[in-house]
Amino acid sequence: MGSDPRKGAVVFFDWAGSRNIPAIDHVGIVEAVKGGGRTIVTLEGNTANQLKRRERSLGHVAGFGYPAYPAVKALAKPKPKPELNWTEVMVKKLPELRPGVKGWDVKTAYGLLYSRGFPVAAGADETMFVGPLGEALLAFKKSAGLPATEKIDEDTWAALLRVA
Repeated sequence: MGSDPRKGAVVFFDWAGSRNIPAIDHVGIVEAVKGGGRTIVTLEGNTANQLKRRERSLGHVAGFGYPAYPAVKALAKPKPKPELNWTEVMVKKLPELRPGVKGWDVKTAYGLLYSRGFPVAAGADETMFVGPLGEALLAFKKSAGLPATEKIDEDTWAALLRVA
């Protein structure tokens, strides 16, 4: 219950003007509030046996009923994403490597595995992702706590470069 007109509120009328809820004669729904709250536009049933839109002053209003809405908490603004440093930008640009891939990125992976204590078996072509590289990679990933897959993804590159 309240005395402030609000859109959507139930309005209680007392034609005698007592402003006493037990004395209400009629109800409606507030459709709009005008004139700084001095006038309301209502939808009222049982008005000449019709549903009618009425514009009324607050002189015969006994009060207003509102739903018991829960208090709305303001949403916290999400923290801005930190800017990436140059190594993070570089790692995001590195390609994902899988068995069968060829090229200089594979040779980089060979060198990084060697520098981390996981050398690839001798005799393998360092520009091809073949079995010996996969074996060394799996051993490295196990020691780094990464998923045991034969692919070098962003997380693997980061661990190999020690930027993770």
